[in-house]
Amino acid sequence: SGDRSARLWRLPEEAVRDDAAPAELTAASVLDDHPEEVYACEFLHGEPSKLLTCSSDELFLWDIDTATTVARTSAEGKPGG
Repeated sequence: SGDRSARLWRLPEEAVRDDAAPAELTAASVLDDHPEEVYACEFLHGEPSKLLTCSSDELFLWDIDTATTVARTSAEGKPGG
């Protein structure tokens, strides 16, 4: 997002029904260690608690259970940032 964060939202259980009215969403977690805008995100296959996010020149691997950065690398493949 433009505010340099990735947000995970909690969807109320009743909102998943086909006949459900629009639900109010609650931010479950805010991942906000990016120095730039977040352009994309993807959950890791087989690792439902891990999320990969990217800005224009960095990748971040997050543990969404703790909302912490597990790893970070630059576009040049250098660890850190």
